[in-house]
Amino acid sequence: MHLLKRLFGAKSKTEGRASKESELRVVGTSPGSPNSPAVARTTENAATSLSDDSGFQSPLMPDVSDATKEEIQGIIARGLESGLSPQKVARQIADKLTPYMAERPEAEIRSLAHAIAVTKNAEAYEEGGLSLARDVEAAGIEMEKSWYVSEGQNPCDACLENGQAGWIPLDEAYPSGHMYPPGHPACLCLGLHRMKK
Repeated sequence: MHLLKRLFGAKSKTEGRASKESELRVVGTSPGSPNSPAVARTTENAATSLSDDSGFQSPLMPDVSDATKEEIQGIIARGLESGLSPQKVARQIADKLTPYMAERPEAEIRSLAHAIAVTKNAEAYEEGGLSLARDVEAAGIEMEKSWYVSEGQNPCDACLENGQAGWIPLDEAYPSGHMYPPGHPACLCLGLHRMKK
């Protein structure tokens, strides 16, 4: 899906002598579009929800087989590509986790599956937003980003520090080392983008 916008009346540096009627054309995809580069990259790495460095390794996370990790990766990828809600993806993930967690309460299995689905959905959305901002920047408009800490949540110290960094260049990492939210599983923070002031 193409994004065609007239951004704050700004003209691209490359427009040169184009007519006054021409608009700045930014070609990209919406973050949730199945053709989005963000969805492609996120689906390639979807199984990292179950890797040692993802934050999902805890006493709650079962030791699942590589085949199950691949199945879960497929569930996440298909969910992102088809626009399924995180709740629907979580139900499918829970079905795959249940054999590994049979002795645990069903609510615990659903909670873990929901955290994986929501986090991967947020990663795709945020990566897509950053990708679109980079497209705008490539068209000649300087952009910047900010880490918004959701009100009402009890944010972790790393997310608070990221939020306090204020507006930074798109290619600069936040203090935590992340390029965009989420900073951890089930993180409720958001990435914001705007023209550089």
